[in-house]
Amino acid sequence: MNAHIVSMAAYRSMPAKAPAVINPNDRVMRLPEMMERSGLARATIYRRMADPNDDFPDSVPLGGRSIGWRESDFNMWIASRGQGGRI
Repeated sequence: MNAHIVSMAAYRSMPAKAPAVINPNDRVMRLPEMMERSGLARATIYRRMADPNDDFPDSVPLGGRSIGWRESDFNMWIASRGQGGRI
């Protein structure tokens, strides 16, 4: 129980991310499309999002609890995997 409280306290003390700037010509992909195009499961996507050492594309807040990903960031991330590279 204490680990959870410490974890929440640490989370609350983290600096807030700057508001995302989205190019109006860039599409925003939602989770189902990210799962389909990357071949990753929902849990894997969230695990990679939580890992600060992972180069997984940053999500952008869409309002409320909704998030998405810039298609351009996703495409660059896929391209950085190279031919046959692991996602």
